[in-house]
Amino acid sequence: MKKLLILSLSGVSFYANALFNYEAFQHFDNRVSFGTTFGQGTLSTTNEINSNTYNYNSFSLEVEKLFDVGIWLDGQIGNLNTYEQNGTALAPLGSYQYLATANLKLGYNFPIVENSLSLTPYFLIGKNANINFINNLFTTYGGVLHVPGFSQYGITQNYYITTGLGLRLEYPINKYFDVFFDQFVAYNADQAPINYSGSAGLGVNSFSGDTSNTQYTSTLGLKVDLWDDLQLGANLFYTAYTGYGSETLAFYNDPSWKSSSGALPTTDYGAQFQVGWTFK
Repeated sequence: MKKLLILSLSGVSFYANALFNYEAFQHFDNRVSFGTTFGQGTLSTTNEINSNTYNYNSFSLEVEKLFDVGIWLDGQIGNLNTYEQNGTALAPLGSYQYLATANLKLGYNFPIVENSLSLTPYFLIGKNANINFINNLFTTYGGVLHVPGFSQYGITQNYYITTGLGLRLEYPINKYFDVFFDQFVAYNADQAPINYSGSAGLGVNSFSGDTSNTQYTSTLGLKVDLWDDLQLGANLFYTAYTGYGSETLAFYNDPSWKSSSGALPTTDYGAQFQVGWTFK
């Protein structure tokens, strides 16, 4: 009986160690990477100077760590390099939340198949800059130049607080290639909505242009480890933005804003390329 008990405990211990063996995942997930993103998307309106598409390029730094106990951390900061709204004379116009980004994901890795497949539920929190569409611009209405009474904010005050939940499925094919699929939903809470106090002929007396929204982001990624600790990566992503208030959309898309119309992003998609190194 004593030997049977020892064998049973040994079996449980072996099973637990096998189930939570993260070596294959840590080989790819313990890393530091520099990235560049090429993206484009659609906006909520089209008018005289504001097309309904935009494109951009940004740079980022990402640090990812999978601990022996299964806790997974992924932190990424980014900064906008170029941004263009097609056909827009004065850019950027609209609400654009990638000028400066800082986001952290915290989750727990659950191996589904030993060293082959894992699922990581996680929590997301971040602070992402928000460019609103009016910044010392003038508007012409009925042939008369007006100065809208908007509150002005600097970048440090004009941002979203982002919180969300996500799931990440990862499959290390072998010691050279790793693929993952990441899906999350997040709420972007506007911390500095534009406050309009009224101007002659604009048809609105007062309004707070809160651009808070919900985003759904899907990412398909590939990590490649071919030379010692050097790692290359490529990600395809797609984001949909929903949940803008009807009054906010009407305010931002008001056709009376002849020379300074605004827009809100509705989609964002593109590719990110990374190079970095892995660590133990």
